[in-house]
Amino acid sequence: MASSYMRLHRFQNEAIDCKPRLDEDVSAIEHVRSLADFRCLARPHVSQSAICSDDEREDEIDMARLGAWHTQGLTDSAFVSLSQDPSRLLLSKDHSEHGAQAIAKNAKELHTYMVPSVAAWTTEKIKDILERGRAPGDKELLDWVRGIPSQETEVLFLGGNLVDYKTFSEPNPYRTDPPQDVRPIKKARASSQRDMIADSQTR
Repeated sequence: MASSYMRLHRFQNEAIDCKPRLDEDVSAIEHVRSLADFRCLARPHVSQSAICSDDEREDEIDMARLGAWHTQGLTDSAFVSLSQDPSRLLLSKDHSEHGAQAIAKNAKELHTYMVPSVAAWTTEKIKDILERGRAPGDKELLDWVRGIPSQETEVLFLGGNLVDYKTFSEPNPYRTDPPQDVRPIKKARASSQRDMIADSQTR
């Protein structure tokens, strides 16, 4: 039997960096209930982040499309990106300034969340839903999701209350840039050598 919760991780600079850009006041359970009811027109908060076609049953497919776009970098959505294994982001082939690898190396903190599985959108879940889509562009989105590297273990959380599920936080153990107030070791050694030379010349 599948677990009802998933342990997920997110690199953050601040505690508030776990809010989606849309529908931040809508909880995960509200989203789940709306999708289960297939009533996008009766749930105004969903219409802000879903396409909502005339067929109300498209609600879930619309959300899957938004999830796929989110993984492409269009993060103005109701989703928040997390990872099942944060260390795997270091293996990402995305070397861009704001890519997964850069985030893993530069973020200040690593937060752990235990979220309801029904609010977690894995790439497999998005793929399965998109396979039912028939709108223009669905095939291209499906091909994109199928090509997402599995080693990044990305999972999307749908909801504005991710902070309610936080269980732990710590300084980012994978951060590569040294703290600003710590002098590099080589510089300290060079200073010590200069001091020793100066002392020998004054003797």
